[in-house]
Amino acid sequence: MEQGASIGTVVAGKLHTPTDISVDKQGNLYIVDLSTSEGSSGRVTHWIDGSKTDILYAAEQLDAIVFDRKEEYFYVTQRSKGGVIRYKKDGTGEHTIIGNFGEGSALFQLDQPWDVAIDDSGTIYIADSGNNRVIKWPMNATEGILIGGGNNYGNRTDQLAAPRGVLVDHLGTVYVADTYNDRIIRIPLG
Repeated sequence: MEQGASIGTVVAGKLHTPTDISVDKQGNLYIVDLSTSEGSSGRVTHWIDGSKTDILYAAEQLDAIVFDRKEEYFYVTQRSKGGVIRYKKDGTGEHTIIGNFGEGSALFQLDQPWDVAIDDSGTIYIADSGNNRVIKWPMNATEGILIGGGNNYGNRTDQLAAPRGVLVDHLGTVYVADTYNDRIIRIPLG
C-alpha cells in the first residue's frame, strides 16, 4: 500500500484532538475529543450514522472511554483531575469512581490516568501514567490494588515508564502499553 492511500471513510469529522473511541453493540460511536477548535474543554460526543447527536460530557483533559460489559455505563479518564468518572450511557448520573482526593501516589489517588479497562466482573484497570503503574480497582472499593510497576520510572521488570494503554481480556490477563519503554507488558491472571 502506498503511503497516504485512502483506505476508509470518514465517519466523524470536525473533531479537534480525538484521543479515544468506543463503539456500542448498536454501532454508535462515543468519541473522546481532548479539546475543541474553540479552545474549550474536551468532550465525549455521541455519533449515530455519521452525525453527532449530542455532547454527553465536557471537561478538561479527557483521554479514554470504555463501556462496562452490559453497556449500562461508560467510564472516562480525566488526566487533569487524576480521576475516573462513570456515567450512564445517556451521559447522566455522573459519579466519580476515583479521584475525589486530588492527584497523588496513594492507592486511593491517581496521577495522569491515560487509559481505563473493565473486566467482566466490573473491576476497573487504570494506566496511571504519572505514577508509572497500573492499578486494579475492584467494584465498590475505596482504594486500588497495585498490579504492575509502582517502583518509580524505569525499565526493570517491576517498573513501568509512563504507561498509556491498558486492556484486559476475557481470561483476566492484563496488557499494558509501557510507553517510554517501547514495550507491551502482560500481567497474567492471579
